Amino acid sequence: MAFVVPVAGDSIKVVDNETPFKVTSYSNMKPEPAVYVDVPKGENNVVYFYDIEEINGVRVEYNRSAKLFDTLGLLKRKQNLPQPGDEISVAGQTPDGSPEDQKTVVKNVKLHNKLEGISRGLVVCDVNTCYDLTQIKQIDRKTGTEKFDSAKFQKYYFDYLPYSSKK
Repeated sequence: MAFVVPVAGDSIKVVDNETPFKVTSYSNMKPEPAVYVDVPKGENNVVYFYDIEEINGVRVEYNRSAKLFDTLGLLKRKQNLPQPGDEISVAGQTPDGSPEDQKTVVKNVKLHNKLEGISRGLVVCDVNTCYDLTQIKQIDRKTGTEKFDSAKFQKYYFDYLPYSSKK
């Protein structure tokens, strides 16, 4: 299992509807995590995460505590989110204020954490701190090998970046 979120261009299926929808963007302006989908004008274009049962043909389960999805199969992505057990390098500082990347092990990934604030978007946490996606400089996978490109990663997950980085 891996943590995933729906991104623009994904095909999703929802509970009690066989017709797939195409995701246009993520919305943090709803009371629960949701995506906008491409539908004919006048129809409801919002799908809440808890109604999604498939992403790109792969069954998923909504993880209410993380507000993300656990995959029940292999969901191919151009860029994958950090997963528990992965090691990430994040932007940090030395005690004298000089920039220095810090390495830490991912404990969990979550969305809309009230302690972190909604504007932080998707956050990756170790045992002590949570980091937003703009702070990740490198991902060393616990399993698998994937070349990480920070700019491509941030572009791919743009909708999940902190609000302050989108201005």
